[in-house]
Amino acid sequence: MKSNKQLFLIVLLTAVAPAALAAQEAAESVLVRENIGEDFYAAGNKVVLEGDVSGDAVLAGGTVLVTGAVSEDVIAAGGTVTILGDVGDDLRVAGGQVTLAASVADHAVISGGEVEVGENATINSWAWLAGGEVEMNGWVTGDLKIAAGEAEIGGRVDGNGEIAAREIEIEDGAVINGDLIW
Repeated sequence: MKSNKQLFLIVLLTAVAPAALAAQEAAESVLVRENIGEDFYAAGNKVVLEGDVSGDAVLAGGTVLVTGAVSEDVIAAGGTVTILGDVGDDLRVAGGQVTLAASVADHAVISGGEVEVGENATINSWAWLAGGEVEMNGWVTGDLKIAAGEAEIGGRVDGNGEIAAREIEIEDGAVINGDLIW
């Protein structure tokens, strides 16, 4: 049993050590204006990422704002999360209020009290959105799944749309090229 605990500790340290050596910040407020040439990890009351990241960005804070481009995944959690910079791969976000107004190269999973995919947002694969209130005014090139108290679609979905919500509103001008299941 003791050797299993030691083996677990070694595996855990091996997995965590590279992350500890990567670019990272933890403070009351984190403001990053310079470009980062590797994965970036930050946590604080307020996290603002203005520089571009060549790798993943993992961010947590009361307020998280991303205006720079991230070449790989963005994983973010916070009270208010705003993504204005383009994401080069996947987007995974959870927050009280989440806004996406950028391009995501692959899929997006977004959960929050209020979720807004703005009219200038593009998700170049499938998207799963969950929240108390979900507004999807952007463009999803694949399938869209929404689980919400209130769901509003005003944008474009090239695949199927599957919506589970107490209230559903499809705006004039909205386009769903596949099947709509509710």
